[in-house]
Amino acid sequence: MTHSKPLSVLKNPELESQLETIIRSEDHILIILLATFLSYYTVDVQRKQLICTATDPELCQCLPDVLPIRKASSILIVYALCFFTRLSAQALESPDQTPKQHRKNEWNHLSNLLVLTAAVIHFGLLLQDEENT
Repeated sequence: MTHSKPLSVLKNPELESQLETIIRSEDHILIILLATFLSYYTVDVQRKQLICTATDPELCQCLPDVLPIRKASSILIVYALCFFTRLSAQALESPDQTPKQHRKNEWNHLSNLLVLTAAVIHFGLLLQDEENT
């Protein structure tokens, strides 16, 4: 995703780097929002499938298969979480930390790893769903 302002206007390499990180973070948050929208859409389709199954099962044939959409959403989430996990790992490497900041960064990185692990497990379960159909 592109942003209109050039980063060089800051004329400070450290600030430019921080701004670039913020911009990339915003981009990855948008990816998470897109994945959330896709998940919402699949739940809406599942609601419609439930209703038409109860009323007229032939109507269900026109509804899309949600598994590919769920897999796409899951891939987007894993991709964005990888970015944030790398970012938290980089924070651990910063030499300018107090011991308290370092502990906080360790916990933050651990929580990012746990969330990423959960997302990868979820994706694996979707792949198993695909094998079972």
